[in-house]
Amino acid sequence: MPTRLSDRARWTAALTLAALTLSGCSSGGNPANVNPVPSNLDARRAAFPLSDADLGKLGYRRDWVGYPTVMTGQSIAHVAIYPDIIAVQDTASTVSVMEAGSGERRWANEIATKLTRFVGFTRIDSQLAVSADSDLYVLNLNDGSISSRQSYSRLVNTSPVLVGDLAVYGTASGEVIAHSISLGFTRWAYGTRSAINQPGVLVNGTFGAVTQVGEVVFINPTTGILQGRSKQMFAGTGVRPIAAGDLMVVASSDQSLYAFRTDGSLAWRYRTSAPLTRQPVFHDGVIYAEVEGGLAAFNTRGELVWKSADVSGEVVAVRKGRLMVFNGTTFSQVDAARGETIASADFSFVERFIPETFADGNLYVVGKSGVIAKLMPR
Repeated sequence: MPTRLSDRARWTAALTLAALTLSGCSSGGNPANVNPVPSNLDARRAAFPLSDADLGKLGYRRDWVGYPTVMTGQSIAHVAIYPDIIAVQDTASTVSVMEAGSGERRWANEIATKLTRFVGFTRIDSQLAVSADSDLYVLNLNDGSISSRQSYSRLVNTSPVLVGDLAVYGTASGEVIAHSISLGFTRWAYGTRSAINQPGVLVNGTFGAVTQVGEVVFINPTTGILQGRSKQMFAGTGVRPIAAGDLMVVASSDQSLYAFRTDGSLAWRYRTSAPLTRQPVFHDGVIYAEVEGGLAAFNTRGELVWKSADVSGEVVAVRKGRLMVFNGTTFSQVDAARGETIASADFSFVERFIPETFADGNLYVVGKSGVIAKLMPR
């Protein structure tokens, strides 16, 4: 049974079978519990030294600091941001829902055992679909009760991409499957040569995915029919592929940044001297990716616009046309036209940043001590 953390009426409506929408940003953490959070709130708060002065020079202000439920000895695994709520799951399978306006916990529910492997969240109107590798748990957002539990036909390995009624997953067996949430069974499956470890992406309505050995596939997500395939990469990727206009961009472990068309043809390749391990992003016609230890900007033709030797990391948001970059230690404001650092501060107590809206929106901070803070643009 869920732990009730505020006084709210129990919602009992059945699962809506239509109008499935993905209305928030999701970030999946490492399922391995490598940094357990402190066991009490005072210790969690002390290990999260958020500085208002540092926030101010970076263009943000603190709205609230909140504390999702994290079981003793566990850490935060998954976070999903929506306009009205923040969904958080720890490594022991406890799901918390927090109010986006205040940071107050609405409820928490330990929905499975700590041995269950979960891969991410999906919003379904007034319900939250939580994906494990073998089952889908559908929770009522009002009180956290489980309204539905569905089993997949294969073990899934990635967070889903929603296409209408279908949740499309990559699997460890190398198949892409589309699970019908309203009907509770697999609608179609398409086989590849090896495991799919990263979530797929929609490129102009076509689902693209990358396998562990570097095979790229594009599939019609409604029918499961292959639209295109490429075997030009020599390794897979450790980060998500992204959509960049008509292209799918892949930061590959084979030391190259690739862009593919949805028919499987290679649009361009940028070779580097080291594997690409940081998450690339696409904004306003520009692809930002870390290559050889420095942040770089590319146009959609694959031409290098600039590369900064003193800025590294991932672009997590844009604020007044400036890039907000985090490298795991330093949070920086960077000039988007030249790649020059404007301001920076030490944020080594932070695990990740998640934007509500990528450009000029609220920004959420996930602390290593199990704290979540909401930042607002100044």
